[in-house]
Amino acid sequence: MTEFVASNGIKIVRNESGLLCPAANKWDDLLPESEVAFREFFLHERDVELGRWRSKEYSEYVVYPYPSGRIYVVNESAPGSSGESFTRGEFSDTAAYYTARKVALEYFAAHPVSKPWHDAQPGEVWALTVLGKESAWSLGDSASVWSEASTGRTLESAPTSPAITAGRRIWPEVTQ
Repeated sequence: MTEFVASNGIKIVRNESGLLCPAANKWDDLLPESEVAFREFFLHERDVELGRWRSKEYSEYVVYPYPSGRIYVVNESAPGSSGESFTRGEFSDTAAYYTARKVALEYFAAHPVSKPWHDAQPGEVWALTVLGKESAWSLGDSASVWSEASTGRTLESAPTSPAITAGRRIWPEVTQ
């Protein structure tokens, strides 16, 4: 863990001695808000240990992801709650009229599906569809900017720019 930010904005870090402390490292300034931050930190640690994700909007709800892509949403504050199961794309954003669905949408938004070009390496050339037009693009040495081969136009936030809707690597050639 490098840094944890609680819902109240307080950052928890490990200091040089390996102790957990507020990022300001002012033990004499510990306030009740710091207690809240530590509680959230330890709850987060437990969630990670149990392989679950906790909603930021509805903290009593946790999500258990499965390798199949299906998720299971459980309300921890409801004794005997059986939870609900969802898959990505199973429902539209407008269908989020009750909390479990809202939490499922929040989870899917926080865990987008990785696209092949997200793993592009500097020097590779890809046929990318950017704003509806396919053309050849190369990833620069910094791995943060795509350059269009025919125009030299650049695209920031590479390789995960939301302007890219499809892509396939064309050089070096992909061998099966």
